[in-house]
Amino acid sequence: MEDRKAFLRELLQCFDTSLAAYRTYISEGKIFRNACLLKINNEQALALLSNHSAILPDIYQPDVIALADHYSTWKSKWEQLAAQTKPGPDDVFVFPNDITFPRESAVRLEKYYASLKQD
Repeated sequence: MEDRKAFLRELLQCFDTSLAAYRTYISEGKIFRNACLLKINNEQALALLSNHSAILPDIYQPDVIALADHYSTWKSKWEQLAAQTKPGPDDVFVFPNDITFPRESAVRLEKYYASLKQD
């Protein structure tokens, strides 16, 4: 149970950090430097999901898959555009992405974590 709590605590911290990084990315003109910070954090979330999601109950596996798919697709598109455009730190860096962040999945994991903290 402690492993689940630790994993979810770290994952939820990634969600919060990504949201803050995304807001900075938007508010500062969608520049590459901020996209890089977002990428680092999103890769951390993807690694956590890849390495530890099996410790979650089966009911949360669709949420894990939705989140991992989002991060994987986002990462692939990010890397593809970065390789094509070779942007500088202050260049605008925007790519189309049809797979939006699965907020409902994140909320379910947040609620599960809250329930674990009560035990």
